[in-house]
Amino acid sequence: MPTFSKGGAERDPLWGKAERLVSDAETAAESMFGTFSKYYPELLWADEGKWQFLTTAAALYVASLKLQEDVPQKRGAALGKLIEGGLPDHMARAIGNCRRFVERSVGPETDPLTFEWAVGSWVLSGLFLKKPPADRGWLAAAIGEALVKTFGAWWR
Repeated sequence: MPTFSKGGAERDPLWGKAERLVSDAETAAESMFGTFSKYYPELLWADEGKWQFLTTAAALYVASLKLQEDVPQKRGAALGKLIEGGLPDHMARAIGNCRRFVERSVGPETDPLTFEWAVGSWVLSGLFLKKPPADRGWLAAAIGEALVKTFGAWWR
């Protein structure tokens, strides 16, 4: 019996998660803006649409990284193609930019807190078009932590 087919979400819960990933990432980004802007008023100066785009891209990056780690290669590749097939080119480029930023910032092997900081720093760097000041590291870490907690275990 094939794992993937039309209606694969009914037979394979990971297929359903792959189908929902982008919309759930967009919903999480929207929700996070409301929550974070209450506690970090500097976000109110930001373009909410840009926040939505960057935070969604960062969420998709985290989920795609975990897909490679948590799902066997052949199955993970099929799920990855399903996700990538529905992405506009500019979103795919943003996910790649996030990946390169994180890899340059912390390298491939790092502790979870540093990884979270790097993901959140990418969002803030794109949002404000500059590297966040050192005293805003806690904001970057909070954004990254929320994304990693939500999308780091997506495939489990």
